[in-house]
Amino acid sequence: MLCFFSVIFLLPSDFLPSNMVFNFWDKAQHAVIFLWLMFLGYIAYKDKITKVVFGLLFFGGLIEFTQYFSSWRDGDLFDFYADFVGIIFGLILILLYKRF
Repeated sequence: MLCFFSVIFLLPSDFLPSNMVFNFWDKAQHAVIFLWLMFLGYIAYKDKITKVVFGLLFFGGLIEFTQYFSSWRDGDLFDFYADFVGIIFGLILILLYKRF
């Protein structure tokens, strides 16, 4: 999954859909993707949830860093914040799931 999203995040903008909805919901898409990755990380590594959180934060930062230095994408700190929000919401859902 990480490889798939790495390719999607690093594709030149010309290869991505250019409709208004896609651009408008960019931050929401980041949050949902990282929520999903958090959920998958929990399923795979229930005992190491802290490592999953920090690993996903590193992955989100690495994606933005790589986009910043590419000539076809722009690294955006707000995308990283959206990644963080997705991770936190994923963690909250996991904690609620474990509680019940």
